[in-house]
Amino acid sequence: MAVTLAQFRSAFPELSKADDTVVQESLDQATRNVNAEIFAELADDAIKYLAAHLISTKPGGVAARLDVKMIKASGAKEFASSTYGLRYHQLKSSIAVGPITIV
Repeated sequence: MAVTLAQFRSAFPELSKADDTVVQESLDQATRNVNAEIFAELADDAIKYLAAHLISTKPGGVAARLDVKMIKASGAKEFASSTYGLRYHQLKSSIAVGPITIV
């Protein structure tokens, strides 16, 4: 199921100042980058957190950014610049993916 703008707004009211266009573009980007088959029932959560991370790391998203000490301590280099990115990284890390066979 696709995450709607309304669902995102409900989940992250603290990002209410972000323009609808920015939010929708971030949701679209997150949807393209989250593999729903791998994330399964966590896919919508992963999309929401990745979109929130993308929004919060844009200019104006300062409140959700983390300081350098927290970034280094997290071990999640790519997504450690926001609290949302860290949560996305935790979801991503919790997914157990077995070996992939290429035929």
